[in-house]
Amino acid sequence: MSQDSSDSVVQHVMNAAPDGRLTCADALRLAAMLNRSPLEISRIANQHKIKIVSCQLGCFK
Repeated sequence: MSQDSSDSVVQHVMNAAPDGRLTCADALRLAAMLNRSPLEISRIANQHKIKIVSCQLGCFK
């Protein structure tokens, strides 16, 4: 994965969570839209202090 691609994914995650919170449904939607794993989205969120909330499946902790 190129750095530009990684930066784009990070930017999408940050844009989806302007208040520092991202719902599980939105995280899963981002993962599908960006062709990334939910785990990758979760790691990016954690790195940027974004809390994943309203988790339906327990994927994000």
